[in-house]
This record gives sequence, structure tokens and C-alpha cells, in this order.
Amino acid sequence: MLSRCLPRLATHPVVALVPPFTEQTARLKVEAAEAAWNSRDPERCALAYTEDSCWRNRDHFLKGRAEIVRFLQEKWAKEKDYVLKKHYFCHSDNK
Repeated sequence: MLSRCLPRLATHPVVALVPPFTEQTARLKVEAAEAAWNSRDPERCALAYTEDSCWRNRDHFLKGRAEIVRFLQEKWAKEKDYVLKKHYFCHSDNK
């Protein structure tokens, strides 16, 4: 599953992108999230969330992966040219 989220990093060992983060794993998580979102694959993006995830996007409140998938399908059907660009900002042991 993680290897699909890291297509351009496939030569690197697959590591769990979960806290606590090092600078390297924080950067990898940002890149993985960007790659997943820009794949425009709702099922792939939804895997980043728990089965019972509560998700908010502006005025939409979603519960669970199925609703996230449905929301992303509708969103990307309308937003054909949308591309997400994520940047690593900072992290530390206490953030």
C-alpha cells in the first residue's frame, strides 16, 4: 500500500510514515500525500484515513472512507485542472 503512495521514491526502502517523524519521514509523508492526491484516485487517497474517519472540507462533513471516496469523485469531476502542491514547512519533537 505505501509503495503505491511513493511512486517516484520507489528506490528508497518503504518506511512507515507515522509519528514520531524525523525530518526525512516528514518530507516523505508530504510527498506521498501530494502524489496520492494528484493521482486523482479517490480510493487511493481514502486509504490515508481510517475506516471511521470524520473529515471536513469547507461546508462538507464526511464520515468514513466511502463518503470520502464519493466526495473526491464529485470534486474531481468538476475540478479538472486542480493540482495540489504540498510543502514541508517544519516539525519538531514537540509539534
